[in-house]
Amino acid sequence: MPEDVMLKDKILPMFPPIFHKWFLTTFSEPAAWFRARVAYAHTTAVWSMVGHIVGLGDRHGENILFDSTSGDCVHVDFSCLFDKGLQLEKPELVPFRLTQ
Repeated sequence: MPEDVMLKDKILPMFPPIFHKWFLTTFSEPAAWFRARVAYAHTTAVWSMVGHIVGLGDRHGENILFDSTSGDCVHVDFSCLFDKGLQLEKPELVPFRLTQ
C-alpha cells in the first residue's frame, strides 16, 4: 500500500480532529468560547510570526504550552532558535507542524 494512501485511509481516521470540540465543551458560554477562540488565534499567530522571525524550529504539539483557562498558547522549546533545526541530522524542513 502506498504511504499516502495508508496515511489517508488508515492512520488519519484513527486521530480525528477534536480540538474544536474541546473548546465547545470547556467554554460552554458563548462569550467565553469566543474569548478563548480569539485568544488562541491571536497568540498562535503572534508566536508563529515571532518564531519565523527568530528562526524558531521544532514547533509541534509537545513544544506548545496551552492555557486551558484562557485559550492562550505559548511555544516553550527554544533550543532550535536561529534556524538551528536546519542543521540537525535530519533537518526540519516544515517550520510549523500542527497540520496533517
